Amino acid sequence: MRSMIIVSTLVLTALLALAAPANAQEPAPSTDASVFHPPVAEAPGGAPLELHASIQGDWRLEGVYARVRPLGSTAPWTELPFERLAATSDARPHPVLVTGNTPELRQQERLARHCGHRSSFEARSQYTRYGASLVDGPQGEDLLTDPGSDNFWSGELEYTYRWLTFLYDISFGVGVMRGHYATLTQDGQTTPWGGASAQDAPGLNYGYGGATLELHRAFSIAGRLTLGASEEGFAAGVGGLLRIGQIAGTRLEIGGDLMQDAGNRGWMRFAWNTVPHVPMALSFEVNGWPDADLNTLGSRLMYEAGVELTPAGPLLAHLGRATRAQAAEAGWVGGLSARYEL
Repeated sequence: MRSMIIVSTLVLTALLALAAPANAQEPAPSTDASVFHPPVAEAPGGAPLELHASIQGDWRLEGVYARVRPLGSTAPWTELPFERLAATSDARPHPVLVTGNTPELRQQERLARHCGHRSSFEARSQYTRYGASLVDGPQGEDLLTDPGSDNFWSGELEYTYRWLTFLYDISFGVGVMRGHYATLTQDGQTTPWGGASAQDAPGLNYGYGGATLELHRAFSIAGRLTLGASEEGFAAGVGGLLRIGQIAGTRLEIGGDLMQDAGNRGWMRFAWNTVPHVPMALSFEVNGWPDADLNTLGSRLMYEAGVELTPAGPLLAHLGRATRAQAAEAGWVGGLSARYEL
């Protein structure tokens, strides 16, 4: 029968100090890295013994070692180094993103953000339903609009090509927006509020083009020009965006749109990719859609969460809360978006 051995690791430096001889030279513990090692209770004699450890922040350590000796022995400890699993197996390689100041290296870094894809198609749609609002009646009395009568929906289809230079990308798209004015029901008769006729339905058909400039790997700006037609005729608009953080990583975006007939919009959006294959975002927006002349200012608070069904792109769901400046109750927002990379 083989003699029993004891094993110590760098998981708990205090235990190592108690077990090792007084004159042993211990490596300085790291406060920025942690090692988790499930202890082995027993092992068959005559067979190799494998120890496994999970290391958080391993790049901060020069090495991790297991120290062994027979139980009860006073012989010096035998020190055995741990090896990275990727060094002996191709199943779990450790990726390293190479950055640099040459145009070629910067372009390779940008391409790696999008998993080697330069082009993408994206489709997105949203529906916003506001709650009842408090308005003035014909005699100056307070009245409530019909719940859900104030609503609009929108859809867009967009193509993006990434140059991955200072001109990071260009995009082109088409879209449509349709809505309904809030209505009042009195004495069994329903009429639009605010002077709109019963036949009016605000809307916009449009096309747009935009471009993104990456001023720094953590700072970029984008612009957009929109041309379209509403029920009142030709409409044009411009938009802009400022982004802090990497374009395809964790980032804060602040932007706005100025659009004839449909109304203006401003928003702030924080997006993060910290959960693998589950992109998420939280945004707040104020707008006058679908018709700034007859609608009071509206706001929307939205949460987005998605899943990468394939490496080519994610499917995201949008859920949120919508309200008007004179709202008596809140409404809701729902939507979907999908992207395909190639």
